[in-house]
Amino acid sequence: MTRSTTAVQLLFSENLDRIMTFKGMKNSWLAFPLGVSRELVRQWRNKISYPNEEFIQKIANQLGCLVEELTHPIYSSNIIKLMKKHDITKEALAERINRPVEYVEKWLILDDSMINHLHMSANDIYGLMDTFSCSEKDIFETPEQIETMSLNEWARREGVPSTRAKDLFELNIIDGAIHTEYGILVKTDVFVPKNSKQLVTMTKKRPKYGSYNWGEFAQRLSQAMEICGVSNTTMAEATGVVPTTVSHWRAGVRTPSENKLPTIAKFCQSSIEYLVQAA
Repeated sequence: MTRSTTAVQLLFSENLDRIMTFKGMKNSWLAFPLGVSRELVRQWRNKISYPNEEFIQKIANQLGCLVEELTHPIYSSNIIKLMKKHDITKEALAERINRPVEYVEKWLILDDSMINHLHMSANDIYGLMDTFSCSEKDIFETPEQIETMSLNEWARREGVPSTRAKDLFELNIIDGAIHTEYGILVKTDVFVPKNSKQLVTMTKKRPKYGSYNWGEFAQRLSQAMEICGVSNTTMAEATGVVPTTVSHWRAGVRTPSENKLPTIAKFCQSSIEYLVQAA
């Protein structure tokens, strides 16, 4: 396989830096388990040096990703992940989109032409979308849209005391993740020291319960809580927020995160669909 070290190194460095940023990882957190220096990881992320194939596999294992997510263009690694998810071989994919296998291989095998030129027509894209029942974004965009904020800022947005927010991160609870009211999932597999001002990396997720329409939520929530005799304090304790946050929900100032909706619906003896008018 012919490879351009410069092109591959550039691609690897960009992918590694993006994934580590997404996970909120310091260079030392990757360096220590690999038995290398922080400086070497910095060089990998900054296009200065490039690890061998054996190390790339070890890096992928530590990051919990596919090797292709480090070495391939985003569209290529996304197609590979979709093929694995749907258990579709390159031969089956070629047949589904009415292309030769050699054509499909150009999307999967790393070489100069893959990096420098996209061999894909509009019909190919439609064929992939139909085969995998996905959108164009699922093929060409990164799995995460990154946003960073401090713990204190996260606590303010979520209506959680800052001390409680730090405990949540340190203890790694809520099923290993924290959902905010903006549909953001905070991965907590990376340790955040107590009292740290370190930035927390977040990734936006699609709504779990369909498309939300919050237009009637505040009114319906208030009515349901009154009928069921549920106070702001009771709802706050059940959902892990402060009573003021519940007041904001009922006033239409803020909306709850999707992971709180099942609890809210349960205490209101209602359905999530009724409360948020999900499609």
